[in-house]
Amino acid sequence: MKSKTFNEFWQLFLQVTFHEGKPERWTFREKKALWCKEHLKLQSGSKVADLGCGDGILDIWLSRMGCEVTAIDRGGPVIEHARTEDDTQRVQFIEQDLTAASMPNESLDGVIMIETLGLMSVEDDTALMKKAFAWLKPGGRIVVDCPLSPPEKNVWSKELPSGVVHAQTSFDTVARIHQLNFEFHPKDGDPFNLHDPYCVTRNSGPGITRYIYPQEELMNILKKTGFEVSSIPSYYSEGYYCLLGIKK
Repeated sequence: MKSKTFNEFWQLFLQVTFHEGKPERWTFREKKALWCKEHLKLQSGSKVADLGCGDGILDIWLSRMGCEVTAIDRGGPVIEHARTEDDTQRVQFIEQDLTAASMPNESLDGVIMIETLGLMSVEDDTALMKKAFAWLKPGGRIVVDCPLSPPEKNVWSKELPSGVVHAQTSFDTVARIHQLNFEFHPKDGDPFNLHDPYCVTRNSGPGITRYIYPQEELMNILKKTGFEVSSIPSYYSEGYYCLLGIKK
């Protein structure tokens, strides 16, 4: 079966097309934005970086609340789409791999890393958190999250106007690796799957692999980076844990 990457098809499809016509795509991001505002202690004029911003709606909401937002993601098509949806025209959307992200030291009040950690290697994740610490002003805050424990097996399908998407996921409870495989069967054309080896040391085949951090491990990385760390309620009702780091 042929493959397509995130930039060729999958990120825009999964993060935008899949949710088109659903008002919760915006209402849930507003809930996330209010959650970020509360825990990062954001005010009008606060400078925030969203690392791995995805569809960018969270950042548009924060901009509406008066924040100055830099939103970074490696997905070019989804970044371009986010720019068209930004009714404030104040979010700085940047297409860039997170390993190459750079900002002035002590320039930010808050950093968001939501549904981002675990896709790169642990070394790259750690390096990014160290850079985020340097970018934050004294007293600045970071929020990070991770799933608690995905289902060991999950299979689902959804029919859309353009075709049918099939998903199959698995979770290795020992290695802590979450494997996500997707296929799309268009109404016109040949089916294809997802090929996205973001962490090449972990996966060179089809699908996505994500390392699921145990909460204690992620807390220790943040502490060694220099943050004062605490657990905070998740924006989801269940299934995720969230951590707050403060730069003293």
